[in-house]
Amino acid sequence: MPDYQAAFEREKKARKVAEKVLEDMSRELYLVNDQLKNQYDKMISEFKQKTLLLQISQYSQDMIKLSELLPDIISSMLSMATLPFGIFDYFPYDKSRDNYRSPVYTNNNLSDTQSSTSTFDEILVGDFLNDMTADVIREQHGKYIDNPLGLVKGDARNVMEQHKIEGVMVIPIIANNHAVAILYLFVNDESTSVEDYMELFSSSVKQLGYLVEHRYNEEKLEANYKQLKSTVNELNLTQKQLVQSEKMASVGQLSSGIAHEINNPMGYIKSNINSLTKYQDIYKQGFLFLQALLADPDNEKRLSELDKYWQKNDLSYLLNDTDILLEETQQGIARVINIVSGLKSFARASDEKWTKISINDCVEEALKFSHNQLKYNVTIEKNLADVPAIKGNAGELTQVILNLLINAGHAIEKDGEITICSQLINDRVVLSIADSGMGIEPENFKHIFDPFFTTKEVGEGTGLGLSISFGIIQNHLGSIDVKSAVDKGTTFTISLPVALGNDSDDDLGNNGL
Repeated sequence: MPDYQAAFEREKKARKVAEKVLEDMSRELYLVNDQLKNQYDKMISEFKQKTLLLQISQYSQDMIKLSELLPDIISSMLSMATLPFGIFDYFPYDKSRDNYRSPVYTNNNLSDTQSSTSTFDEILVGDFLNDMTADVIREQHGKYIDNPLGLVKGDARNVMEQHKIEGVMVIPIIANNHAVAILYLFVNDESTSVEDYMELFSSSVKQLGYLVEHRYNEEKLEANYKQLKSTVNELNLTQKQLVQSEKMASVGQLSSGIAHEINNPMGYIKSNINSLTKYQDIYKQGFLFLQALLADPDNEKRLSELDKYWQKNDLSYLLNDTDILLEETQQGIARVINIVSGLKSFARASDEKWTKISINDCVEEALKFSHNQLKYNVTIEKNLADVPAIKGNAGELTQVILNLLINAGHAIEKDGEITICSQLINDRVVLSIADSGMGIEPENFKHIFDPFFTTKEVGEGTGLGLSISFGIIQNHLGSIDVKSAVDKGTTFTISLPVALGNDSDDDLGNNGL
């Protein structure tokens, strides 16, 4: 007879073992499932956080307006912390635009928020939120308002009770110590990890504030740069006008001498023309005698009359003198043309084109302009060496030398000397202009390059000559120094860099200065 009791016991024992294994497996499966759920929740949370940080970073990358980015920021925050509502105040940097409050943004994952949006909008239009912002703006950091129901009454309280609002996260966005926006995030009983998210959201918008500040500073810097560039352009234009004005002032000071230089050749040109006009009448009469003689070559009477006429009017002398008068006239005309051409070249506005030029040529040109003003009481001594070319604007450098020569002439009251030397020193062309004049008083010495400073009588100088000369030499990457002793004279020394061998004319701009 079978032993049923033993079989039952074995079956019972086996079932307990199986149940134990199943229980262990279930427990392990539960733990694994719970771990997976936690990992999933963590991944979702990290994904949402990264989404928020990505939105913030896109503000800098895509140049989105802050007011256009904030709705997305709030929507991400609502989703991350399971918040029902969010809203923001915007305070633009541009004071010409008004502050404004956004509409209410709802968490689309919570169905019961949709029906109350319009009511919530009406509530938040009032001063309810304004009471929360004063401390936040003053302290410039986020604040959690617990149990905000005590701040509202009536319909507002009813709506907030309906949605079980337990608190409000008030988070400012600060840039350059200015609250550019304030976020209001409403918390209810379904919201999760409020303290953690409050810290996360505060640090996130702090980073956003840095980006706003950085962009604002960049825009301000760009605006300042544009303003500075405009100011520099205006200053350059003013400087050009001053340079041109000083040129015309120099021309005015030299005008009497230039007039004399032109009148002198014009005087003998006029005299020569008068003489040639008389000679022309004599030539005409002589040609009439020749014409009659040619008609009757055997007429000895006419031949005798022609001989007498030739001797009486000394036609041999007239023919020789005509050649001399014509040559002098041509020289005089060339001299007038040269003076006028040089004057036009000097007086016209600079085209700023830099070329390779000889400083000695600039000296000669300046001496030509100042000759008549200096020749009465000044002896010019030139010691011009064969120096290399420099690069620059010939008209401007001629103006500098002319200013120094005119000043030197004014410093010499009676008879004196101006010595001009050029030489090469350490790859720089050095030009010195020394006079034996009255020198510069010590109290005036430090002001000689100041604009509008002059010791001359009213109408004799603008006080801009040396100031403009100083600027021109600096623009040519050079230097100008002065030494002076009262009653002994003054020496101005100009130093300019030698033009490099591989500099072409096209490369020689004004160095961007």
